[in-house]
Amino acid sequence: DDRRAEVPFLPHVTYYWVAATVTTDPEHPFGRFVGDGMVRYPSASDVRGEGLSLGGVGHLDLLTDDAVYEAGWIEPPQRPTRPVS
Repeated sequence: DDRRAEVPFLPHVTYYWVAATVTTDPEHPFGRFVGDGMVRYPSASDVRGEGLSLGGVGHLDLLTDDAVYEAGWIEPPQRPTRPVS
């Protein structure tokens, strides 16, 4: 029993997306097929809103990629500071 349903975009919300490929060129056939190693490029980029396409980046690398934070949508995580002994 397939209960999946498409959820509509809310008209008053701004959406942001990041799509990445393991290949430098996001349009490379292998990059489009494999995507970032977890999400295929067409699936990640085929949404409305502002987007960022990155090449040569794996899925978990997005967590620390400067380009993601430089887009200005989210703040980079604060790194814990260790007390100086």
